[in-house]
Amino acid sequence: MEAYNRQKLNENQPDIVQSSPILMVPIDDLKVFLEHVKIDDLYSLGLTCKHLHQITGEFYRQNFPFEYIGIRKIKGKWIQQTNTTQETNFGCFANELWIMGQSGDNMECFRFVANLKNNNLKKITFFNCANFTIEEGQSLAETLKSVEHVEFSKEKRSLNNFNHILKFCPNLKSLKVWNHSAAIEWPKQNYEMLERLDVYNKVGATEDRLNGLKEFLQINPQIKHLAIGTYKNTNVSVNDVLLLLEDINMKLDILELESDNFKTEESMSINAFQERGLYKELQITCSGDQKNSFINLHHIPCLTALKIQNRIFDINAVANMLAKIPNLKKFEMEQLVSKDHAEVLSKSLSNVEMINLRYGPLEYALPFVENLPNLEMIQIHQESSGIQYKVQKLNEARKKLVNAKQLTIELHEPVFHQFKWASIDLDYELIKIQRASTKIFCINNMSSLTTIFILLIGSVLWCTVKAISNGEDAEYRPYHMFLSSSDPGHAFGSGIMISRRHILTSASLISGFTRWHVGHSSANLSQIIQIESTFAFVHPKYDLSSNAVDLGIIILRDPLNVPTVEPIDLPITNTSIPRVNQEGEVVGFGITSYTDLPAPHTQLQKSYFIVTNNTECPHDNFEQHSRYNFCARDTFMRSQLCHGDIGTAFVVSHRGVDMLAGITNGISSNCSETTDGSTYVKIQEFLPWIQNIINL
Repeated sequence: MEAYNRQKLNENQPDIVQSSPILMVPIDDLKVFLEHVKIDDLYSLGLTCKHLHQITGEFYRQNFPFEYIGIRKIKGKWIQQTNTTQETNFGCFANELWIMGQSGDNMECFRFVANLKNNNLKKITFFNCANFTIEEGQSLAETLKSVEHVEFSKEKRSLNNFNHILKFCPNLKSLKVWNHSAAIEWPKQNYEMLERLDVYNKVGATEDRLNGLKEFLQINPQIKHLAIGTYKNTNVSVNDVLLLLEDINMKLDILELESDNFKTEESMSINAFQERGLYKELQITCSGDQKNSFINLHHIPCLTALKIQNRIFDINAVANMLAKIPNLKKFEMEQLVSKDHAEVLSKSLSNVEMINLRYGPLEYALPFVENLPNLEMIQIHQESSGIQYKVQKLNEARKKLVNAKQLTIELHEPVFHQFKWASIDLDYELIKIQRASTKIFCINNMSSLTTIFILLIGSVLWCTVKAISNGEDAEYRPYHMFLSSSDPGHAFGSGIMISRRHILTSASLISGFTRWHVGHSSANLSQIIQIESTFAFVHPKYDLSSNAVDLGIIILRDPLNVPTVEPIDLPITNTSIPRVNQEGEVVGFGITSYTDLPAPHTQLQKSYFIVTNNTECPHDNFEQHSRYNFCARDTFMRSQLCHGDIGTAFVVSHRGVDMLAGITNGISSNCSETTDGSTYVKIQEFLPWIQNIINL
């Protein structure tokens, strides 16, 4: 499409053009055509004349309500960007704006947002914005009048003074506060329309974390939906939250609890609090290991919605547990890895009405369609081919089920577009297909990730998952990039910024692919900013069969001159790096355990590994490549890298400076079931080649 390459926005274009300069047809006739246009092409059409901008913008507002427009500063200029980093001017139509703040630039940014004159905005997210002032809030007053959902996300500093924003939101219905590394200063203010509060704060002692929240809830007793995270590394338990609610006599319609450490006694006590009237409906997200997190949930018969984040090892035990929860209506399985598992689970979920198969294709849906007559909705986030045939098969299976309700299947982009083109006029008696327009679980109500990542689309952040097995949450590392390779196929891992234009990674994430998406600027996968590249180098000595010299460099079209990223130092020193027994840090979004269908997780994780002697490395082919590689393992915490951690950095401290010692290129086949450690390409051996590529 010719418009895809247009760089000039339409401020200087004529107000009315009788025919499209792209398609040479009357513009009003394009309204039907837009139904079948991919969203990136829709953005491009909007960059032409103002008349077409108005038509495409209104279509965007109505048909893509969960797509957001990002506001960020690039090369000293505030711009509007899509979540695929394409520049756009749909900010005035968007239902959601996502603002990435920069220190000292709040007022300048907010004036830019105000000038969009978006009077229909429903949600606004402030990411890493500095402390707010009353003047800054006032500058957004007109924009905030229609806003119903506000989210604040901070990663490194205290979050305070956000009342200066909220006081200009008369229609505020939902508030979400994320802060992983500092305290939250709660405003002493009542927001009479506020119905829902989400709180995720992973630092501080119990008293520090809960006292401010307790006072806020006392001032806002009208809140009926509370979602809160409890994590074992914060000393805040599920019981702490329940006792707080009881102490202030809080009466909730829905209580959502996210925990990585559900204890048996807590599971049993949750029911008692429900009987006392603290809440009517309970939704739970489990993000810990299977034994401690969800195997005891059968003690909670009042549970109505459940998300299991981890891979299931004993599918029959979990199925038996689920069968004992009679009121369970909504179910999501993050790592459903086979149709056989789906078959077992489907026989224990007799009353379930909604299912989200996070990374399961349509064929995994078949057992649920065949066995659950009460099932009303199922969400599918990925599919590769044969969509028309698979939907027909689901419809035939549904017709055989006695008293089966009509089933709505929500397809996320780009799956919906694949289906749309394949079967525009097809009709199914018991299956209704629609573009995903709602998040049926809404545990975190996060914005969906970019449609570029087929495996990631949708409400990925129902709960936080550990990425490195036995790792811990990590703050954002400015050199770390999330990397997705595509065309053909799909792979994901990490890349490391070594200059503003060069991303060092594993050759296995480059070889055989033609397109790469590089995500940066957040430790939260849903909030990364993405840029695309189609140019990369693989080391000339790379050998796919033996995994030798597994090194490559992705080159960005333009330098990434944003303050949230910073190249890491290369090991340019006479000292050998790394040394045996030297400790290094590794961060990544990889999975926790082996699965046939790996997918990245939502929160950056970190762990520490010790460099071993070459003779102690158990990995195949290591001995013949020991000059270029090194081995590292963690025998203390038993941390282990897994799928999705390829390309991550092994970073050591040398004389007070963090240096890139290695790139992950080898993991154990069964991941967390061993402590074999991982292998890394020794960067110091390839400095001349790396510097030659940088200097091109």
